[in-house]
Amino acid sequence: MARAKKVIEATTDPLDAMLARLQLSGIRDQLDSLLDEAARQACRHVRR
Repeated sequence: MARAKKVIEATTDPLDAMLARLQLSGIRDQLDSLLDEAARQACRHVRR
């Protein structure tokens, strides 16, 4: 069984670096999307 290559991109964000080492960068993207959506909904509620 061949081992998968681990690719760690250079980043200045310590959380991004940690997630890259754990190969969890997709989860970071999902969290960012969820936070953006929550912020949009919060702004809509404030405007009412």
